[in-house]
Amino acid sequence: MARDASTWERPASTAPGACVSGAVYTDEAVYVDELREIFGRTWRLACHESELPQTFDYRCFEHAGQPLVCIRGADGVIRTFVNACSHRGARLLADPSGNASRIVCFYHLW
Repeated sequence: MARDASTWERPASTAPGACVSGAVYTDEAVYVDELREIFGRTWRLACHESELPQTFDYRCFEHAGQPLVCIRGADGVIRTFVNACSHRGARLLADPSGNASRIVCFYHLW
């Protein structure tokens, strides 16, 4: 059946709930939920071990809105931590990468 101009101007007749709302692309709450429930549960390549050649070399990045830091410890093992003070939430390392034998919160000086 051919459609004319008047049929194109009317919304398509579909069953209730059959269409996805355009809000899924613009709603902030949907975005936050997707970050947590979808992207927050997936693996992400943070860096290659060659980017942290020396003891205490680090690289900061974000994953699903969470600030993280990969750092090579004194034992040579690379570990990842949340890049924030557990008390005040302040960023511990501000530079994207570098070398830090000590990580100190500027609020507490711990």
